[in-house]
Amino acid sequence: MRFCQLATAALLVAKAAALSPRTGAFPSRGIVRLVEKTSGTNVLLVGTMHYNPASSALAASTIHQEAEADRLRAVLIELCASRWNSSNAKRWTRARTFKRFALEDEFQVAFEAADDVGLDVELADQPVEETVERIRQVLQQTANDMFTLDGWRNIVGDVRGACLRMQAADIGIRLPDMLSDFALLLGAPVALIRYPLASPTLFTGLLGVFAALSPLINYLDTDGANAGPLETSVEVAVTLVMTMLLARVVLVALIEERNAVLAAKILEACRRPPMRAAGGAAGGAESVVAVMGMVHVNGVVRLLTMDQGDKRPSRLAPVQGAAPSIR
Repeated sequence: MRFCQLATAALLVAKAAALSPRTGAFPSRGIVRLVEKTSGTNVLLVGTMHYNPASSALAASTIHQEAEADRLRAVLIELCASRWNSSNAKRWTRARTFKRFALEDEFQVAFEAADDVGLDVELADQPVEETVERIRQVLQQTANDMFTLDGWRNIVGDVRGACLRMQAADIGIRLPDMLSDFALLLGAPVALIRYPLASPTLFTGLLGVFAALSPLINYLDTDGANAGPLETSVEVAVTLVMTMLLARVVLVALIEERNAVLAAKILEACRRPPMRAAGGAAGGAESVVAVMGMVHVNGVVRLLTMDQGDKRPSRLAPVQGAAPSIR
């Protein structure tokens, strides 16, 4: 009972703190603002920690502020048709029920905020079926690449390049920004509670991966401590192989290729004909709000702001239509 009370208190305080960007008490560092050059549309990337109440409140307040300024053109969320159903979303009650406490995420809240101002959310993510296929392909390609020197060069190049592109350039979200975001940190325990409740399949899969790796981890912690030079070399090699395999899958298939799809959808929304001839009551440009996990924000910023010649050729051929050009 005490745990539930503490969790509820943390949720309410996190939401209150997240709403405070309007007053400046706890300025949020989870929003990146830029202008799409071709259309002049303002783009607001709301970087979130999934299931964090502070991220949910930030998404809602951003949508409402843009709508109140009469310039909101579209709201995009990091989901696909297989992971989102507007009819189900409309059935949620806004009362403080156990379902809302346990399962609410920033996408549900963004949907409700968009609905409040007469808009529907637009799905900006790659279809999950393509993502799963890409994971299989990247795993297979990486396993093959490990048997050649050129293959290892490709693996290391992909991992290193992806890590560099995840870092903030001139604009973006930096690690110190996240660590100094009071509301986000306060809501993190709630997010950790919600993850296994809202995504039991994913959580079970992660447990399965950990269970499969636990014998290796236990060996490195115990038997590995007394191993000779040969055994130590084998341990280092196995650890390196597993690390690079997982890193390439996560960075390429789960992050970078989806970044390209997210950026393309944002550009598509920006370059549609304006909703208002004058660009809103204030006479300024219209805006597009895109709600996505923080891990995607810096990569999407790079894609939205880079020149055509800056594109890096992919070493892994994407699924047909999985990563469309954004320029």
